[in-house]
Amino acid sequence: MKWLAAVAVVVVAALATAALPAPAADDAAIVAQDFAFAPPSVTIDPGDTVTFGNAGGTHNFEFADQAIPAAPTDSGDPVWDTPLTRVFSTPGTYEFRCGLHGFMTGQVVVRDPAATPTPAPTATPDPGGTQPAALAIRTLRLRGATFCSRRSRACRRPGVTVRIDLTAAAHVRGTLKRGRRNAGRVDLRTVPAGPRTVRFGRALKPGRYTLRLRVGDLAPRTLRFRIRPSGGGPKSR
Repeated sequence: MKWLAAVAVVVVAALATAALPAPAADDAAIVAQDFAFAPPSVTIDPGDTVTFGNAGGTHNFEFADQAIPAAPTDSGDPVWDTPLTRVFSTPGTYEFRCGLHGFMTGQVVVRDPAATPTPAPTATPDPGGTQPAALAIRTLRLRGATFCSRRSRACRRPGVTVRIDLTAAAHVRGTLKRGRRNAGRVDLRTVPAGPRTVRFGRALKPGRYTLRLRVGDLAPRTLRFRIRPSGGGPKSR
């Protein structure tokens, strides 16, 4: 009788395992990590599911029509213990950001099954044997949300720090607004290919700023940050 009981346990376990739904191969996941989303963009098919997680910090995923979760939440909050998901049924591009850190942005691209794929252009052979790398942005983000601009005991490294990683060297420049007023131009000159850290704005006044950076001829990116008064507040990272 003991061997019959053992067989029954094995059968029950096998049935329970078979009842668990297998994850879809095309589903994707995006994680809020430090001050960026990883990956910042995913491409899926209609009907696929995206899982949203938080690896550290107080973040959420704020779409135009839905926020996941409703408010920025720390990774230690119990709400992050349950997988947070969204099914995307309609083709299109769904952009999102962190509700607390507006400079953290990303997107979910849902393919259109009826769209005709654009044929890839034929590369022209280079007589020299090498092809110049196409310009693309791997990383373009601020190193924090708050900075200081004047050296003091609480401000050891004044200026706004930007992390940038390009596939090819490019001229990086932009415009700056303090609130709704123009605050001048930013010129980071030619930034070489590869990961770099650049700093600017060592004379900015305290306040909230919007920076629109353009890399070469690519579409501009919008970054937001705050300059704190020199005498107080947490140090910029």
